[in-house]
Amino acid sequence: MAFGFFRNKNRKPKEAPAAPNDSDDPLTGGKKVFEDAFMEVQEGLLALCMEFAGDAKVDEVYAYGSIEEDAYSFNAFYVKQGQVLPAHKINEDLPTIRQFLQIGTQDLIRLEKVCREYGRPVPTELRLHYTVDGGHLDAHYEYGSVCSKESGLSPMLVFREWRESVEKELEQP
Repeated sequence: MAFGFFRNKNRKPKEAPAAPNDSDDPLTGGKKVFEDAFMEVQEGLLALCMEFAGDAKVDEVYAYGSIEEDAYSFNAFYVKQGQVLPAHKINEDLPTIRQFLQIGTQDLIRLEKVCREYGRPVPTELRLHYTVDGGHLDAHYEYGSVCSKESGLSPMLVFREWRESVEKELEQP
C-alpha cells in the first residue's frame, strides 16, 4: 500500500529557513517566526501519521519523538473505536513501517535544526496528541534529560509506558 509520503523513497524534508528572516510569510511582514517554523514540523509529523493510517479511520493519533544525546527516535500509536493500536496494527507492511519511522526521524532532525537556527532550546521529548474529529492538538515538550545513560530509560520504554498509560485511561469508566 503506497501513500503519498511513501511514494518517493528519497523524500527530503523541507529545509528550515537559512536564517530567521529569510522567509516569505505575509502575516509577519515577510519574516517567518520560530513558532511558525516549529509548528510546520509538528504539522508534518501529524500529516505523516495520518497518511500512514490511511483508510483505518482512526479517532486519535499519539506521536512521540525523542532527541537526546545525538540520538533520535520517533514512533506513534493510534486510538480507533476506544482501542489503542500500535502503528504496526494500523499498517502491517514492514517496508512501509520502516519508511514511516525513518521519515518521522528525519522530521525530528529538522525540528532540531529549526530550534538551533532560531537560537531556541531543542526539546528532548515531544508528545503530540491529535484528536481527528475536531482537529484538536495537545502538545507536550520536555527540555530536560529523559532518555539517557544516567536515567537508564530508552525512548522505546518511555514510548511504551505512554501508550500503556493511555490504554489504562481508556479502560476507566
